[in-house]
Amino acid sequence: MHREKYKHYHLRAKTFVEMLERDCFGDKINFRAEYFMTEEPVPFSDCQKYDMKPLFPGEQWGSDWQCAWLRLRATIPQEWDGKKLIARLHVGGEALIFNSDGIPLQGLTGGSVFKESFVRDTFRVTDNAKGGDEIELMIDSSSCKVIGLTMDRYPRNDAQKPGGSSVGKITYMELCVFDEDVWQLFVDLELGMSLLSTYNKDDYRYRQLLMIFNDAADIYRGDTANANAARTFLKEKFFSSKANSSALKVTAVGHAHIDTAWLWPIRETIRKCGRTFANQIGLLEKYPEYVFGASQPQHYQFTKEHYPSLYEKIKKMVADGRWELQGGMWIEADCNLISGESMIRQFLHGKNFYMDEFGFEVKNLWLPDVFGYSAAMPQILKGSGCDYFLTQKISWNQFNVFPHHTFVWKGIDGSEVLAHFPPENGYSNQALPTDLCAGQKRFNEADVVDEFLSLYGIGDGGGGARDDYIERMMRMKDLEGCPKVKMGRADEFFERLNRFRDKLDIWEGELFLELHQGTLTTQAKVKRMNRKLEYLLKHIEFVYSCLDIAEYPSEELDALWKILLLNQFHDIIPGSSITRVYKETNAQYEEILERGSRLLQIAANSLMKPDPKSVTLFNPLGCDYHGPVKLPDGWSAAGFDGTELPAQNESGTVYVEAKIPAYGFITLTKSSSPATEADINDNLILENELIRYEFNADGQIISAYDKEAGYEVITEDAPANVISIYHDNPPTNDAWDIDITYEKQLIENAKGRKAVKSSGKVRQTIDFELNISNSSIKQKAVLGSGKRLDFITQIDWNENHRMLRTKFPTEIHTTEATYDIQYGYIKRNAHTNTSWDMARFEVPAHRYADISDAQYGIAVLNDSKYGHKVSDKTIDLTLMRSTKYPDFVADIGGHEFTYSLLPHTGSLVNSDVMNNAAVLNQPPLSFPGYDATGLAMPCAVDSADIVMEACKKAEKENCLIIRLVETKGWRSKGKVILNRNAARVVKTNIIEWENGEDFTLENDSFDINLQPFEIATLKVYLL
Repeated sequence: MHREKYKHYHLRAKTFVEMLERDCFGDKINFRAEYFMTEEPVPFSDCQKYDMKPLFPGEQWGSDWQCAWLRLRATIPQEWDGKKLIARLHVGGEALIFNSDGIPLQGLTGGSVFKESFVRDTFRVTDNAKGGDEIELMIDSSSCKVIGLTMDRYPRNDAQKPGGSSVGKITYMELCVFDEDVWQLFVDLELGMSLLSTYNKDDYRYRQLLMIFNDAADIYRGDTANANAARTFLKEKFFSSKANSSALKVTAVGHAHIDTAWLWPIRETIRKCGRTFANQIGLLEKYPEYVFGASQPQHYQFTKEHYPSLYEKIKKMVADGRWELQGGMWIEADCNLISGESMIRQFLHGKNFYMDEFGFEVKNLWLPDVFGYSAAMPQILKGSGCDYFLTQKISWNQFNVFPHHTFVWKGIDGSEVLAHFPPENGYSNQALPTDLCAGQKRFNEADVVDEFLSLYGIGDGGGGARDDYIERMMRMKDLEGCPKVKMGRADEFFERLNRFRDKLDIWEGELFLELHQGTLTTQAKVKRMNRKLEYLLKHIEFVYSCLDIAEYPSEELDALWKILLLNQFHDIIPGSSITRVYKETNAQYEEILERGSRLLQIAANSLMKPDPKSVTLFNPLGCDYHGPVKLPDGWSAAGFDGTELPAQNESGTVYVEAKIPAYGFITLTKSSSPATEADINDNLILENELIRYEFNADGQIISAYDKEAGYEVITEDAPANVISIYHDNPPTNDAWDIDITYEKQLIENAKGRKAVKSSGKVRQTIDFELNISNSSIKQKAVLGSGKRLDFITQIDWNENHRMLRTKFPTEIHTTEATYDIQYGYIKRNAHTNTSWDMARFEVPAHRYADISDAQYGIAVLNDSKYGHKVSDKTIDLTLMRSTKYPDFVADIGGHEFTYSLLPHTGSLVNSDVMNNAAVLNQPPLSFPGYDATGLAMPCAVDSADIVMEACKKAEKENCLIIRLVETKGWRSKGKVILNRNAARVVKTNIIEWENGEDFTLENDSFDINLQPFEIATLKVYLL
């Protein structure tokens, strides 16, 4: 009987809250509206150039990313004099309200596919209406939801609009009388019902609260005039009950995670910044206690360019301490796929922007939504002056619950930063007791730390907190059943955490996300171009460092780096965005390539002597290059330093064997000698003095005999380079995930159609033509003078939910495999003893993955692939995927990439794997038609273990920056040789803000000693 009674009371209280939400709005009139529609956004200043036509509720003004400016007008009825007025606006998309002077006021959104409550459809017009006054609003609208277009997450092959659709249609546009007292009562009861849901129904407090809320309904009696009386009753009976003395403290920070691109293009992100930031400025002006924070300097740059008046308001709020700048990176970048130098540049440009624009140093890395965090990061954070790290993404783990919310994170070099995972396990919380109480219960360090962080506000598509969110947070300052809430800044919260540091546990190594492993492969062209352009920009800097600093193209390189950094956002480079995003990304990549190539040409004109019979080769690596080099078209042979080089003609393309010193330039001269024609036959063996490879007709290695080691490393019983295709349709998150059971869904292996061998003085090749499923593969197996076997691969990829992989079984038994990561390497277990090991069925690596014992090892190298699996003595590399959501045509078409097999004696660090991986990714730069005899880099490093990864002009000084990295994971020594006179060399930090110890110069050189995996950044002041 009692249970049924309380069930009835619960339903009655719920209905009461719903009724209050309706009662907030009284009399209403429709706005008079007119509009014009465009395909792309039009700035406010250009609106007068367009003719407008009338628009009525229920009418459609556009669709699918189309834009419209709406002008809404209304005359306030005389009987509304002195009343509060609110506009209820659902315009069929996302929108930004401006006043008649073009000042952004507030954003609107009709809702989200993620949470129905993520709606912002009201705008407070005035608190004191004057009858007869005219109201005019200008609204910039886009036909899309807060999460882009409405899309089918499982589109059929014959889908008519796989990219989604949207209808820009006016649902309602009303000017209403607003009852503030009823709305405040609604907020009271909405909070109360949320708190009620945190109690067990048998709990005495549940029954008490239920009756209090029903008594409030009795006082209200369906009459808005009784709202204040009901609120007074709640204040006495409900809000007067204080929080438990043991309740945890919460620092509540208003937040609005804005994906820089995802299910919408960057065009729309710019507008999301305008909508979101206008929302938050309005709330900051209304609520003196409110604190809002936003990361990503790129978003501030967008706002500065497109909404300058709004940007000025932001700057004032930052100066007042109300608006918190967060996150040291330029954007919230993916941390598995970008290079070490890209990661450094994210901080360099991010922190410089904050300092230059706001005079403020951000000391935290803010990455709530990134798909895993490299073990190289703590050192880069510390070197950038970021002592704190925030995410919540690891709470998404598929198999294991991460054991900490607050801990010390230690990287591969031993650097430590303080990490906090907000225990609400989200960054778009709605300031409800359900969120906060769950976080309090979940907080793993509650026995040590008395406080956690809460991020509340509509996110992903932006929007941020609403006024009801802030009202609820204020009510939970000291309320029974809730943690104690205080609005505040995250940076101050982090500083307070320091006092607990010695009591916190340490987590060493990567923060691996047990989900979204497919993002290591999806959108292969984007990943390939990103890697190529990372190296291109580095090489441009190397070449320009040879010139006088006055000739350094700082502005141009700054612009190119920022385009690249922008596209490293954690939904662009991972492959989880819509088709339009990748069309725009690829266009921007082509822009970097074109502008970068032009910069190299300009540098060559300044540094080198034009000579049509010369070609200059530059080796940007810290190891010597010894291998094939392609000659310019029309050349048959070449010489160096008076000696004819071995030359080989392969169907009109001539290769010579060249040796180029580390960081060195050499100039080859054209020779009239004929190149040796390559011998063409059908032999399927590639062999040199060190190794012998034998293939079958399907391009598989059936024998690999290492002559140096004296034994077979691959056998016909377990052939290598077995290219296989699998069914690949994860239950959720198509572009993001790979199902752990994929190996059970093998479809077929590639079959050979044709094989032709070519051999000569410089290299040997076998060209294979293969078929697999609906796709064709051309693969050139190439062997030079070493053991490295390259597979230069072209694929015409035409699949649907299929995944392509290649595997290399070995005879090496080891419990660990080693993987290349940013400026270092990491070891991971190669077995599945624990659930943590099992969850790592697909892991990230950059240029190589290696399995070795004390005597021997095998590595698989690549020039643009990231997804790896090592188990049962086999290295398995993911080559392609063919997902359909959110990009229906993802990866369909032609692709080029190279991967390599490299057997080696000794362990990884005692082998040439790292050098070969570097050479594969950074072959010599060629400058046809130029003689650079005598040209040298301004500095070089003499060390087998320390490499120079950057040589460029400093960001804010007229000096050079060189970045040195210890690569082997042990204590290393070296000598830096300066080829230009220097007055001083001083150690600095990664972002070039500090001056540390001076180095002693002797004969234009100095010694360098680095700890394992240490990154050292130096300023070189030239005379």
